[in-house]
Amino acid sequence: MLMRAYVYGTLVSCGETMYRFTNHQYTYYGRFAAFGFDPNDLSLTLAMSIPISYYLFLRQRGWKSCFWILQISVAILSGLLTASRMGALVMMLALSIVLVTLKNLSGARRVALAAIAAFVIVGAISLIPSSSWKRLSTIGTEVKTGTLNSRTEIWAGGWSALESKPFAGVGAGAFADAVEPIISYFDMGHAFVAHNTFLSVLVELGTFGFILFLLLLATLAATVLKMEPLLRKTYVVTFLVWGVGVTTLTWEHRKPTWVLFTLILQTLDSRAYSFVSARTQASVMRALRTPSFSVSRNL
Repeated sequence: MLMRAYVYGTLVSCGETMYRFTNHQYTYYGRFAAFGFDPNDLSLTLAMSIPISYYLFLRQRGWKSCFWILQISVAILSGLLTASRMGALVMMLALSIVLVTLKNLSGARRVALAAIAAFVIVGAISLIPSSSWKRLSTIGTEVKTGTLNSRTEIWAGGWSALESKPFAGVGAGAFADAVEPIISYFDMGHAFVAHNTFLSVLVELGTFGFILFLLLLATLAATVLKMEPLLRKTYVVTFLVWGVGVTTLTWEHRKPTWVLFTLILQTLDSRAYSFVSARTQASVMRALRTPSFSVSRNL
């Protein structure tokens, strides 16, 4: 249910992104996103939904399972409309879930998947504007010789700020105040953010806080590795999508980050229940159905 809630939410954002595109309401020049979203944030949010939606597709039988594949198609097209270069990369990473779960696909589902893939390709060619393709085509050049939209300058300023307070950090939420004097020659027109979650945590919370953050991520990774195979593959890919995507975004405080963490950790309760013997589970269920329990519960 938590997985489905996240996927349903992305459809709302996709719908508004498509609406703004059809009405030529640019977020930035040549880039579209749902109202209130930065295109880069939206693209990562959508990319994270792809492995989750594909897992739901594999788990559901019948024609209703096609809904999840259609959501993936809409998410990809909406992600391309954001013209986010990192978003395009993490979406390709998200689609690797298909390769690692091929053995879970029947022949009929492989045919359906191929048909949907063809639909997405045709839709992308005919729908996505040339300005988006032009920006996406600069991925290689920007990585090799560019500054990633001046992110490298901000990162350099972050490292300089860290040198003054390497252990305790500059304080939660104080990255902008600490870095802006260092790179004041570069005017972004708004408050500086780290554009890298790991650097943001390191600079703001120092070495001690960063170690705690890494321990949190290690706990999540250990939890994922103990899951059943299909769920494990789903969360490994989703976790990697998040990990790669946040290297250019400040996402330690964003809701999708903590939704993902919650989705992973809630499986602990499910596993704990599965360790209880069948006899004990049956005894508990009988107790819940007793008249005395029903009366006390109603009271």
